Parts: sequence; structure tokens; C-alpha cells
Amino acid sequence: MKLTTGKHNIKASFWPNIGDTVRLALLILLSITLATTTLAQQSDADMTARFQLADSYLRSGQYDRAIPLLQDLYRADPASQVFFVKLKQGFENTKRYEEAIALVDSRIELEGPTAVLLAEKGRFYFLDDQEDRALLTWNRAVDTDALRTGTYLVVYNSMVQSRLYVEAIALLESGREAMGNETLFRKELGRLYGLTSQPELAMSEYLGLIEADPRQLGVVKSRVAQFSSRLTQVQKSIDVVEDAVRDNPLNRQFRELLAWFYLEADMYAEALDVNRAIDRMEKEEGRVLFGFASRALSADEYDVALSAYEEILERYPDAVVTPEALRGKGETFETWANKSAGLGGRRSESDAIQKYRKASEAYIDFLARYPGNGNVPYVMLKLAGIEADVFDEPDSARVRLTRIIERYPNHPASDNASFQIGRMHLLAGELNEAFLSFSRLEQNLRIGELAEDARFELARIHFYRGDFESSQSLVEALKENTSTDIANNAIELKLLLIENKGPDSLNTPLTKFASARLLERQRKYLEALSVSNDILAEYANHQIADDTRYLRAGALMELGRKEEAVQAYEEIPLMHPQSFLVDRSLFSAAEIYEIHFESIEKAIEMYNRIVIEHPGSLLVSEARTRIRLLRGDDV
Repeated sequence: MKLTTGKHNIKASFWPNIGDTVRLALLILLSITLATTTLAQQSDADMTARFQLADSYLRSGQYDRAIPLLQDLYRADPASQVFFVKLKQGFENTKRYEEAIALVDSRIELEGPTAVLLAEKGRFYFLDDQEDRALLTWNRAVDTDALRTGTYLVVYNSMVQSRLYVEAIALLESGREAMGNETLFRKELGRLYGLTSQPELAMSEYLGLIEADPRQLGVVKSRVAQFSSRLTQVQKSIDVVEDAVRDNPLNRQFRELLAWFYLEADMYAEALDVNRAIDRMEKEEGRVLFGFASRALSADEYDVALSAYEEILERYPDAVVTPEALRGKGETFETWANKSAGLGGRRSESDAIQKYRKASEAYIDFLARYPGNGNVPYVMLKLAGIEADVFDEPDSARVRLTRIIERYPNHPASDNASFQIGRMHLLAGELNEAFLSFSRLEQNLRIGELAEDARFELARIHFYRGDFESSQSLVEALKENTSTDIANNAIELKLLLIENKGPDSLNTPLTKFASARLLERQRKYLEALSVSNDILAEYANHQIADDTRYLRAGALMELGRKEEAVQAYEEIPLMHPQSFLVDRSLFSAAEIYEIHFESIEKAIEMYNRIVIEHPGSLLVSEARTRIRLLRGDDV
């Protein structure tokens, strides 16, 4: 037979020339190979499926179901790290520590006594209440390589998991000694000293860490924050950092850490001194002081914030941050004035007025010195607000607001100016003009918080006019994610409308109350009081009576008739115990006792009534805070 190179011919000529026995043997061998490959694939798929099932049991807390599956898997493949870790997890979660130790031993037989495995074995001994054996095993772990930092860190982590902080300190200190390097493990020892209430030693380590790497300052702050909850610990830490600053006066990070500690201890004046030194030392030209002033203002540390702003203005008159410092000065006085007015109960309080004047002076100075600054429209808006609301200069405020709209039509402040003009029309009793202003603003904006504010004002105008159906429709259309104040006011107005319509078709009681509300908003308190008295005289049993009494009490307070006001507030819980205004009435009465009468006991009594009688009130948290402050508790 002639052989050719064709595949078919070779195959056809080959098989007939071999023996039947050989041919059979080759076929059997091929079958075995295919079968083995198929079984291996099936085995891998089966193991994967069983592992996934075991893992799902672990994650759902069904450890007793997971462990037998994992044991079978680990026996089948003892080299698998995944099976080992998962089985160890199952033993630990079921507190089967002896089996966990045996499992780790099996791994040691496979890999040898590594620091990682011995450290883990030591941890299981500790969990099994075998502390002596745990310590011996951890020592064995260290001995595997006592001149490598990683060895100590592995054992340290195991000890920390076991909450053996003192032993961990000894371990790391021995590591330093063994390797002859006192700078090792600063971060870890700082943490341990903090956990064992040794703030001085902790700060010593952290300062060394910062000195070696200034970028660690943020890490140190976060670590220190974990153990500096007690004032005594903060003070001890401050002492150490103060010494470090004296010894290293040019180290900026040390000073920043000291300033941070001062802020943690509410020592803002001291923090100002440190930030002042940093600003000068680093030639920051007021940038550091400006950042600090902003934080002091946020913390209501007005005196300190003003000192920082004033220093920028005096020392760096031409610096980049100077315009913002002048604006910040105005905002600080204005915020302080708002706080003083709130505590005093009336904006006419002399202390608040004086601060408003200083705020106004700062804003006017800003406008004169920096006419091209991008924040001019905002400052004009703030100044107009003070003129209108505090100094009762509506004409001057309206001119300023109109100027914003004309000069800066595309600036966000322009829309706010339009809103304020609408509000001023409303306060002046010009309801048609106010309605037109708010309507235009709402139509132009459509979406956003200011648009919602305008819609609510439109709802209020409908209410003042007695068009209660239109008012209710607008209130119900307001979005739920409106600002908290507007949302709360909208809910209050909606409830007022739902509960107080009728009984006659003219809604006479509600119509009269709406007129009283408008008078109150226009600060015509004497007239609002007169209308309130008329309503109560004619409709004493109407549902509107509790709202009327609350309005009447507020009008009395604004008129300076504090004794009558507090009596009116206290009457509401007695006469309308189911009213949603009861908790607010008690709180208002408590504030009068606290601030105006300085009757601490009576104020505490009122605040306590809110906490005890109205536990679901939104005022409970504030009432508790006031009680603690009045008692002198540490808050």
C-alpha cells in the first residue's frame, strides 16, 4: 500500500497496520483521560457551589450549617487560604476556640510557624481564657523575626483585638529596644497611651510623629479626638504641646495642633493668639486669621472673631482677604445683634441696636472701599435688611433694593431684593403691590427655595384678604422639601384653615383673626391686641380662641407688658389643654421668666412641664438644654 501525505490516507493506512490489542489499549487510555477531566470539572463546580452555600450561611449567621461544609472543603483542599479563613471565622463566631486553635495548628504544619499564624493562635488562646498560653504564643511569634517591624505590628494587632493595651505597649517598647530605634511605632504607641489614659505620653509620641512627617498632623488630630473627651485629658495634652511649641517655636504643625486643642477646650482667645503667631510667622497676610475668625463666628465667639477681623484690617490693609474681613466684621456684628435681640425678646433692646449700628457701619465702609467687589450686591442686601427691619427706614431700604435689581439684574441677590421689596409692600399694607411682586418672582423662578417662599407669601396674602380657599390651595401645593421654617409655617397655616372655617358662610371669626395676624406682622401690636380682644369677647368658644390667645400674648410682649404676656401664655395650657400651641406657650412663658424676670426656679418649672407633659414636642431637646444651663450642669 502506497502512503500519501493526505490526512485521510495516513489515518486509513495507519490503523489497519497496528495490532488489535494496541488499538484497544489506546482507546481505553483515551476514555480514562476524558473521564478524569470530566470528573475534575464536576468536582470543581461542586466545591464552588458548596463554598457559596457555606458563605451564604456565614453571612446570615447560620454558623452551625456553614461549619460542616467548610470542614469538608478544607479537608479536600487544605492549601486553600479562603477555606481556612472562612472556617476560622465560623469557629470564632461560635466560640469553638479549641477547634480554631487546632485549625491554626494544621496551617502551621503546612506553612510553618509564621508570625501571622502564631499571633492568631495566641489570640484564640486568649479568647479561650488561656492568657498565659496566649502570651507565650505571642512571644513565639515575635521570636520568628525579632528584628523586623512587621513582626511586632502583627502581634500588636492581635493584642489590641484582645484589648490587652498594656501588654501591647510593652511589646512595642521591647521592639524599639531590640532594634535600637526609639522612633518606631509612634502612631501605635500614641494610640495605646491614649487608650490607657496617658495623654502626656500619647502626645509625646504624636509630636515625634509630626516632627518626622508634618503630613501626619491630620492623622494625629483624628486619633487624639478619640481619647480627648475628658477636659482633664485635654488639659494635660495641652501642657505637653505648649512645651513643644516653646522648645520648637518655628514648627508650624506644633502650633496648629495647639490651636486645635484650644478650640477643643473652647479656649478661643488662646487659639486666637496661636493663629496670630502662625499668620505672622508664615507670612500668610491674614489668611490664617480669616479662617480662624470664620470658625469663631460659627461657634458664637463674637468677641474673638471680631478681634481676628480687626487685626486683618489694621495689619494687612491691602491683603487679598481684607475685603472679606471687613464683610466678616459686619456679619459678626449682625449675627451677634440677632442673638442679642432674640435673648432680649425685642429688637429695640439697646445692646442689639448698638451692634446693628456697628454692622451697618461695616457694610457701608465695605461698599465705599470696594465698589467693584463681587459681594457688593450681597452686602447691599444685608444693609437694606437692617435699614428696613431694625432702623425702620423703609424708604432708604427700598432705594437700595431697587438699585440692586437695576445694577445687578442677573445676580442671585437681585431675586432676593425683589422678594424683600414685596415684603416691604406687605408691611406697608400695600397688599396689591406685594401680591404683584411675589407673583412676578414666583413666575420668573418657578423652582427653588425662593420660589417656594414667594408662593407661601402669596398664600399668606390670600389669607389676610379672607380668600381662604385660594390660600389653602397654595399651601397644599408647596413642596415638602421647602426650608424648615417655611414648611413649619405652611403646616401651621394649613391647620389653621382646616380647623377654623365657619360656622357661618362668611368665616367671620377666621376673617377677624386674619386681620389681627396682618396687623401683628406689620408691627401694629396695639391694634392687633385690640382685634384679638374683640375676637375673644365675641367668639370665646370658637376653635380660633387658642390661636387668638397666643397672638394676643405675643402682642403684649412686644408692647413691653411682660407680666400680662406671661400670664396670657400660662392661660393657654389651662384653657386649651389639647391645643398644639400648649408647648410653645409654656416655652415662651419660660423664656420670659428666665430672661426678663430672672426667675430661675419658675423658668425651670415651665421647661420641665414641656419635658414631662409633652414628651413628643419638638421643643423637648431645647427645654432640656435650658434646664441644664439654668442648673449649672456641665453641657
